[in-house]
Amino acid sequence: MNTHELTERKDFMKFSKVLATVTACVLTVTGLSISSVLESHADTEELMNDTFEGSYGAWKGVGASTTLSSDQANTGDESLYVYDRTASWGAPRCSLSTIVAEGYTYEISGYTYFEGSGSQNVGLKMLYTDSDGTDHYDNISYTYVNADTWTQLSGSYTVPTGATGVTLYIEYSDASTDQNYYIDDIVITGEAVEIELNDSFFCDYEDGTTQSWDGRGSATAELSQTYAYSGESSLFVSGRTALWNGATISKSDMIESGGYYQVGCYVLYDGDEWTDTQKFSINLQYDLNGEECYYIIATETANKGELTYVGSEFTAPEGAANFYIYVQTGYTSAPIDQDLMDFYMDDAFGERLADPEIQYDIVSLQEVYADYFKLGCACTASDLTQNATKELILKHYNSLTLGNELKLDSVLDQAATLKYLEETGDDTSPQISLANADSLLTFAAENNIPVRGHVLVWHSQTPDWFFKENYDEDGDWIDEETMTARLENYIKIVMETLAEEYPDVEFYAWDVVNEAASDSETIRTAGSNNSVSGQSAWVQIYGDQSYIKLAFQFAQEYAPEGCKLFYNDYNEYTSAKQAYIVSDILEPLIEEGLIDGMGMQSHLSMSSPSIAAYKQAMQTYADLGLEIQVTELDISQLSNAEADQLELAERYQELFQMYKEMKDSGVNLTAVVLLGITDSTS
Repeated sequence: MNTHELTERKDFMKFSKVLATVTACVLTVTGLSISSVLESHADTEELMNDTFEGSYGAWKGVGASTTLSSDQANTGDESLYVYDRTASWGAPRCSLSTIVAEGYTYEISGYTYFEGSGSQNVGLKMLYTDSDGTDHYDNISYTYVNADTWTQLSGSYTVPTGATGVTLYIEYSDASTDQNYYIDDIVITGEAVEIELNDSFFCDYEDGTTQSWDGRGSATAELSQTYAYSGESSLFVSGRTALWNGATISKSDMIESGGYYQVGCYVLYDGDEWTDTQKFSINLQYDLNGEECYYIIATETANKGELTYVGSEFTAPEGAANFYIYVQTGYTSAPIDQDLMDFYMDDAFGERLADPEIQYDIVSLQEVYADYFKLGCACTASDLTQNATKELILKHYNSLTLGNELKLDSVLDQAATLKYLEETGDDTSPQISLANADSLLTFAAENNIPVRGHVLVWHSQTPDWFFKENYDEDGDWIDEETMTARLENYIKIVMETLAEEYPDVEFYAWDVVNEAASDSETIRTAGSNNSVSGQSAWVQIYGDQSYIKLAFQFAQEYAPEGCKLFYNDYNEYTSAKQAYIVSDILEPLIEEGLIDGMGMQSHLSMSSPSIAAYKQAMQTYADLGLEIQVTELDISQLSNAEADQLELAERYQELFQMYKEMKDSGVNLTAVVLLGITDSTS
C-alpha cells in the first residue's frame, strides 16, 4: 500500500528542487548517458554473448516480431527467428545501455541465416541519440549472405561522446517485408567499464529546455508558462491522436531490473469542452522476453484546472532492459475525444528506494483460515521480481493464480504455429510457449504452492489469428469444425506441456471458461473483442454458447487428475446476470456432469453489493451442488486516508466473517483468492 501522502510529496519536491539547483541538474537534464566511468580495465573481455538458448536477452523486434526457434541454430539448439516484418527496416534490436560506454571501442559479431534462394545484403548497425536529441543510424558492417548458410557479421564500433539509447540491430537492407530470417551467437568484446546509475532525477523545466522529455507517438512536448506547480514553467503535451500518446523520457540511466523505485509528477488539464474530472497515469515501458512491455505505475483522477499528483512505487521486472517513463491520460478500452486532450505536467521526479521488507510479527492469513479454505493471491511475473513479494506470498498465501501469464495471448505462439502449419499443413494444432509463466510456475513448484489455472477460454486477451484461416489475423473466420479441433488441441497441448515441464506444480483448479455472460445478462455479441470491447470471437464462430460445453469436455479429458473445473464470472452477484449464468451456462454443464465449481470473481465496492445480497448469490450457486471459490476479490476503496482505510478493513472483516459463516453452514467454499498481493497491486 502506498503510504506517501501529498504533504510528504511536496516536502520531497522542495528538497529535490534545492538539490537540483546545487547540482545544476547534472543527474537528469544534461543529456548525459549512464556511462559515468568509475573504473576501466585494460584487458579486453567478452561483455555479451547472446546464444538465445531459452532467453531473448535484451532483444526485441521493432517493425517485426521475434521468437525463439529450434528450427535453425548456428550453435546450440535455438536461435532468434525474425518474422512478420511490417517495413523493410523491421529488425531485431538490442539495448546496450548497461554494456557499452561512450568513447570506448568494441568488437561486435554475430551470425545470420535465411531460407530460400539468392543472397541478401545484411547490415550490422547501431542506433543512438545524440545530446541534441537527434537519432543516428550507423553502419558497423555490411555483408552479403547466401541463402541456407549461416554467415558471420562483424566489425568494430566506437560509441560517440554524448550518445544515449545505444542499440544494436541486424537489418536485411535489400529484403522485402516478407523476408524472415534468423540470428544467433551475438558477441561483444571490449574493455569492461563499471557504469554507475543515477539514484534520482528531478525535472522542473525551469532551465529553458524540456529536460530530455519528448512527445510519445504523435504528441509534442514543449515548455509553457501557463501553469506550474513550482517556478514559472511546465511541460505542455499536445497533438495526441491516440490514447498512448503523451510525454516520455528514457530512464535506463537510473532504472535497472529488479530495482525498487518511486516516480511521480503533477498533471493539469483545462478547457470548457471537457468534463470536470479526468484520469491520468504514469507508466513504465521496458523490453522483456523479446517484447516491448508496459506497466501502469499509478492512476489518479484529476479535477479540471487543478494540479494533481500521480505516482507510486514499483519494482522493475527482473531481466528487463531499456526503460522509459511516460505520462498519458488513464487507460480506457473505448477512448473518446476527451481522452486525447492536451495536458500540462510539472515537477517530474524519480528515486531509487531501499528494497521493502515485510512485517513478520503478525499472524499468517493462510494459518487463520486453514480450517476453512485456501487463502490465495493473484500475481504477475513483474510482481514476483521483488524478494519482499515472494516473502509476503510465502507468509500469507497457500494458493497462487497467475495474473496474465496463462491467458491465451501469453501462451499462444503465432510464429511457432505458422511454422508448424507450413511444415505439416495442419491448421488445427496451435503451438504454445510457457516462457511468460516460467518464473511463477517455478516459484510455485519450489515452494509447493497449489495453483489455480486461469484461463482456457475467454473472449478477451485472445488474439484474433487464433480464430482465422491460416492463423492470419486479417483472414476469414474459420468454420465451427476447424475451431473445435483447435480448441481441443489447444487445451490438450497446454495440459500436456504443463505436466511435462512443471510436473511438481499442483493445479488444484482451472477456470475453463471466463466471462461468457455479457453485461446485459445475455450471450455476448459476435465479433472481435480486439475491435469492439465485449464482443466474442467464440460466439462469432459458433453462433451460440455451445463452445462452453466443448471446452469443459476437453478440459475434463486432459486436465490432471483431481483438478476441479470452474466457470468464472464478474457481477455474478447481480440477480439478472446470476439468473442467466445459472440457467444458460451452469445447469447445462451440471446436467452433463462436466463442471465442479463456480468462480465468483467478487469485484466489490464499499457499499455494493450488500453482505446479504452477496451471501444470497453464493448460496444460490452452492444450492446447485457446486463447489464455490472466490477468485478475484478486491474492493474499490482508492483513498489512503486513515479513516477510509479503517472502513476498508471493516468491509473485509464483514466479508471474511460471512465466508466463515457460509462454510460453517455447509457451503463448499474451498478458496478465497485476492486480486493482487496487496491493495496497491489490485
